[in-house]
Order: sequence, then C-alpha cells, then structure tokens
Amino acid sequence: MPVTNNDILKAILLKELDRMEPETSTFEDDPMNFLLKKYTGLKNTLEYLMTPSFEEYVTGIYVVAPKPTTFKVVLHNGEFFFLQFMGKAYEATVQGKKYYLMTIGEKERCMVAISRLLRFGNPLKSKGPDGAEQSTRNSEGPTEEVGPTPPAETSTPEGEEALTEAMILKAILKEAFTDFPKSEKEISNKNIKALFKVLKTVTDIEDPISLDPSKPNVVNVTRKLQKDKKAIVAIKNLTGQDISINNTIKWNGLTVKFGEGSRGGRGVKSQGPKFEQALAEDLKKISKKGLDEDNLDAYSYPKLISEITEEFGLEKGNFTIQFDASKNQPRPLTFLGDGPEVSFSGKSIAATLTDITINKEGGPYYISAKYGGTLTFFNSGVTKIFPKEEIQSGKIKNANGVALLQTLGIDNKSFCAIFNYYAKGEVGEFKPKQISADITKLQNLVSSGIGSGYYYAQAGKGEDLFFFLDEEYNEKASTITTDTKVYYSGISGNAKRIDVLFESEKYKFKINIRNKQGGIYPSHIMCDYIAK
Repeated sequence: MPVTNNDILKAILLKELDRMEPETSTFEDDPMNFLLKKYTGLKNTLEYLMTPSFEEYVTGIYVVAPKPTTFKVVLHNGEFFFLQFMGKAYEATVQGKKYYLMTIGEKERCMVAISRLLRFGNPLKSKGPDGAEQSTRNSEGPTEEVGPTPPAETSTPEGEEALTEAMILKAILKEAFTDFPKSEKEISNKNIKALFKVLKTVTDIEDPISLDPSKPNVVNVTRKLQKDKKAIVAIKNLTGQDISINNTIKWNGLTVKFGEGSRGGRGVKSQGPKFEQALAEDLKKISKKGLDEDNLDAYSYPKLISEITEEFGLEKGNFTIQFDASKNQPRPLTFLGDGPEVSFSGKSIAATLTDITINKEGGPYYISAKYGGTLTFFNSGVTKIFPKEEIQSGKIKNANGVALLQTLGIDNKSFCAIFNYYAKGEVGEFKPKQISADITKLQNLVSSGIGSGYYYAQAGKGEDLFFFLDEEYNEKASTITTDTKVYYSGISGNAKRIDVLFESEKYKFKINIRNKQGGIYPSHIMCDYIAK
C-alpha cells in the first residue's frame, strides 16, 4: 500500500508528541525528587528555611512516620533534622529543639539552628544564594503572614513505596575481631584449629589469628605474617591455596585473610580512649581561649563542644578540666535483697562513671564519654561468683552465683556444660532447660549498671549525642519491653560464652558472660548495648 501524505504527517506528529511528553520521575529513579514533587508543602518549607538552593545542602529526605507525616532531612555533612506536618504548618526538630513554623520568630530561630548544623563537617562548595547575602528576614521586613503555609500532607497510600531509613540501614548488634586464641583448646572449629596449629609451627607469635564471635566463619591472620614465606607456605600446604596472591582465600567454608582486628589498638574498641582524650583537649582549649565560634572546625568534635559550652556556660578561665578516663574505676557486682547490682567505687555513681569532670561554680559536672555503636554499660569480674571448681563439678552452688543465673534466666547445668565442653576441646550437643528470667531483678541490675546523675556524650555512630542522664531516663532505658533470650555458646552457637538478649524503650542489650583473659572459664560479665 502506498504511503500517503497523511500517513507521513501522522508519523511526524506522533514522534513530536513523544518528544514533548514530560519525563516522569519515579521513586526508584530519584527518591528525594519524588518526595519533593509529591509533598509540595515540604518543598515550600525547605525553600523558605534554606533558600531555593536547599538541594545543594541536602543529600537525602526520608519518610520516617506516616501519620503525622514526618520527614528526616539529611544534610551534606551527615547532620539531620526532622519536619513533622501538624495540619496548618510544619514543626521542625533541630538538635532536639522544636520549632512550630507558624510565626516569623519560630521560623527565624529554626533557620539559625539549621545554619548552626551546617557549620559542622567539611564545608560545601557552593556558589551561595542568588543575589546578595541573605539574613533570616527579607530586607523589606516581612509581616507574620509572609512565608509558606504548607498544604495538608497525606500519608503515603497503602501499597505505595516510601523512602525510609530501614530500606537503607539496618542497625545490628555486632563485635569487632576481639578474640585472640592462644591455644587450640580455645578454638572449637576444627578447620580454624588446624590453621592455628600450622601457624604455630612456623612462628613464635602467641596469637597469630583473631576471631569475631559474630562472624564464626571469618579468620584474620595477623599482618605480621603477611610477608613471612614460611607462614604463606604453611597455609598453602594446609589449604592448597596461595594467600599471598589476593591476601584472602576461601577454604572449607572459611574466609581466611590478613588483618589485625582490634589488636594493637586498631579496632573500634580502641577508639574510645582517643575520643575521650580529644574531647578533653577541646575543652582545655576553651578554658584557655574561650569558644571560637568562627572556627568550629578547629575542634575535634565541634557539635559536642558547642552543646557542652552552652549547657554549662563555659568561658575562658571560668572552669577547669579533670581527665578521669584513665582511672577505669572498678564496678563490682554486689548482691542484695533485690538481686545483683553493679556497685560504684567513687563517692557517687556519677563520680565513678565520669571520664571528664568539669569543675565550675555549681559543679562538679560529670561526663561519661562513649564512642561507637555497640557500647558497654558495665564490665564486672565474675571469677569469685562463678568459681572454676564449681563449674567443673557441673553445678554452681554458691548463693551469689545461683542468684545471678536465676536473674538472667540461665540454666545452671547448661551454663557449666558450655565451658566444660570447651575445656575438653569439644562442642556439646544438648538441649538446655528453658527457664524464665527474673525481670524485676534483671531491670534492677541494668538500672544500677546505667546509673544516673551524669552527662552522656557519644560520638562515632550517626549523630553525636549530649544529654543529662537522670533517673527518669534511667527508668526508660532499663525497663525491659521484650522477652529475654539466652544463647548458650553465644549467638554464633560455637563460642565459649553465654549471651542474653533483650530490649528496652531506648536500647538493645546483650549481656554476655565469658573469659576476657585468654582462658576458658568465665572471668567477666558485660552489658553491651546499642541505641535504638
């Protein structure tokens, strides 16, 4: 059939219509732009608070609650704030302070708070707002009505995707490579034991490998052996593979690689003292010269320093610093009518827990400094509570040991069996008796371990935190909201330890009983936690 002029014209018009069809941005293509187009009130509010160039300073926007619709706005430097739709306008939460964006005053204060957040971290390469410099107000002096009144936001329809942090990040309870076996008896996996044995034939290093209890199939071989030809040959003779090629091999279900774990202060657990020292040095600078607000990047932790300075009214010469972190004051367990408690050795709980003490009129003020995600509230010795002789007999008999096991919901015979099997170089197969924890006594134990009456400063995991830990916070943090779960042989199922997991409103807890000194039988009880 011959092609007519109408056919040609129709084809041209259809092609032109396709070209003119606007591109639609899907959630998968550009999540942030999708949300800004869907919620116009959100975009108007951000433009008002941060100028129309706000996208230069924002790296992500997340829906964190459907009703009332709440957004988390993440800035280029990793800081963030929240916007919650309240019907007529948004309420902003910046560094814990709320601003209801209905009046000029609240809007201005919110702008200043966001500007303060943007000072932290590396500066952004931006050409800045169009035109001249901008203050919180227009030069004409706006009236109360000026500024956006966001339209009502509706929650994400059922079945439609929303961008939430859970889609991107999952908080997990984990440990670094912190186990350094010094004998075959301390290793249950036969392949890891074989690797340890061949390495000990070619080196005098006491602990040539390191293990992570949460990653039972990964083995770190110390980097001291990375250039050791005898060690490389020994590994090749055992596994049939040359680890020197890629510095890692797969063998019998294991991943074997070179690495130091937390050996020699390289791991996450070694960062705590560095953080404490750096924070103390920042405070000493302020004591000598005052806070330099125009040069916050001169401090190691500018956000924390700004908050601490404001909280205590710190100025040049009006306070002194006492660095107490190196004391590591003991906190032994004591046993009273309410069950086991963590005691304090200083003149008060706060004085025992302090890492940095600020001496100033109205003080002293105690600061407990924490670094990282998985942290520890208490770390107490248990060698007298769980004597080796009693464990070897198959049953804990002393009153304090029995009381602690009952508090945690740990079966006495199974507890002893775990460590006795490892002492024999075996892994026991048995079904431990399930018993219930004494929640009241467990809460009392946790509460005594957390303490109160001090300031809590944390860095190294998301937003830096600084707040006063009072009795009200302690109650919320220590009130257990889930069932307890006991993991005999640890979470991995093949470790010489007992793990007890549970949660409160504020934290996920893991109490573990294990040997921290290279042996088999338990030496310490630790209460690890991660903030929700």
